[in-house]
Amino acid sequence: RELYYDVEELARVFELKGINKAPCVFDIKKLDWINSQHMKRMSVKQLTPFVLDHLHKHTLLDKNTLPNDHFPTAVTALTKQRMITTKDAVSTTIKLLTYELPRHFDYVNNDCHDFISRGYFYPIATEILSAFESGTFPRPDDDTFDVTLAFDDDTAPATTTNDNDRTRRCFFKAYDSFVEKMSQRLNVKGQYLFRSVRLALTGDMAGAGGGRQIF
Repeated sequence: RELYYDVEELARVFELKGINKAPCVFDIKKLDWINSQHMKRMSVKQLTPFVLDHLHKHTLLDKNTLPNDHFPTAVTALTKQRMITTKDAVSTTIKLLTYELPRHFDYVNNDCHDFISRGYFYPIATEILSAFESGTFPRPDDDTFDVTLAFDDDTAPATTTNDNDRTRRCFFKAYDSFVEKMSQRLNVKGQYLFRSVRLALTGDMAGAGGGRQIF
């Protein structure tokens, strides 16, 4: 409860008799933690203008970009649960826009090298590439779909009442179906499946799910 006092509540509970001559200790780590907790309680819509301000300052987005545009909304949703301050979205955005997996196996970092050596990555990456080239890999190409509904407050994407329309328009549903069918074909499950998919799509084994980053 102490995290969520507003100014009026703090004024009511403040008493001079609680002050003493001992020097105060300002705990930066605790302050950062409290700040992160406050941001987690905010909606994506509330946080996005603050994130967008940092993206503008670092020239990652055009100054004409508005808070309700798709990209800042998606960045905020992807980073919200891990942000300590809103400026953390900058480093995450840069990471989202880069692909760090080298072209040659000899140049990958140790963690990726060990993981790829286990043999699960290559068949999964090959299947994803084949699906992309054949046009069967799910893509969020429908401009009529409101991306904010897919990201706001970590809820599932909005769906319509028509089953056929839901399958056609909901990228996340199609993406999950694609990964599940690939899992069955290749007989790969758990971390070997999801980390391989994430590595192939994003160049990194950690972070937000591949489907969200593609969106």
